[in-house]
Amino acid sequence: MAKNTYEIESSVARSVAQGNHREAVGGLWQHIGELQLEVLKSIGLKKSSTLLDVGCGSLRGGCHFVEYLEPGNYFGIDINESLINAGYDKELTTAAKQKLPRENLQVTKDFRMDMWNKQFDFAVAISVFTHMPMNDIRLCLAQLEKQLLPGGKFCATFFEAPSKPQLTPPLLHAKGGITTFANKDPYHYLFEDFVYLSQPEWQIRYLGDLDHPRSQKFIEFTKK
Repeated sequence: MAKNTYEIESSVARSVAQGNHREAVGGLWQHIGELQLEVLKSIGLKKSSTLLDVGCGSLRGGCHFVEYLEPGNYFGIDINESLINAGYDKELTTAAKQKLPRENLQVTKDFRMDMWNKQFDFAVAISVFTHMPMNDIRLCLAQLEKQLLPGGKFCATFFEAPSKPQLTPPLLHAKGGITTFANKDPYHYLFEDFVYLSQPEWQIRYLGDLDHPRSQKFIEFTKK
């Protein structure tokens, strides 16, 4: 059984074929795309940095990262080839395509990140953990720990349950109007869950919603 809608490849491919590759990754294309870049810059991303986009989708953030970073420094993985193809073919300018080798975008279903034989300065996963059960998040962090340089930073978002009593029932997030759940997609978590998952390889910092239009919260992991 699929854990989230992105694992139903035929459904995603059908949506992309209908021209809905932006909506398939959550919409709010310009706002969230620009926000990703601004948040990463605020925690130290430079033009010379290398960046891995985990769950890059149709390049909602990738369009902005490619424009900002030096040529060849943006990399992305996603579970859906149709989303990657739509992003590369339809969202990148000719100049951006010259800065992004097509082989920098790869399809993986198990968070494999070693296909480039490279370690990265930064990684990002926006609206990814919101669709994942905890053991998948654990796997993502374990794979990423091997691919980030020491001191490298990983920024991710999640839907937050503010307290344990609010963890079990469905939770309506007033900003954005999305209802999340403890045991199905879209998921919510306590921040303490990520503190637990981060040990012992990561230092973790809570950044807050940083004007995210759906009130997802940002967290920063730094590789020890």
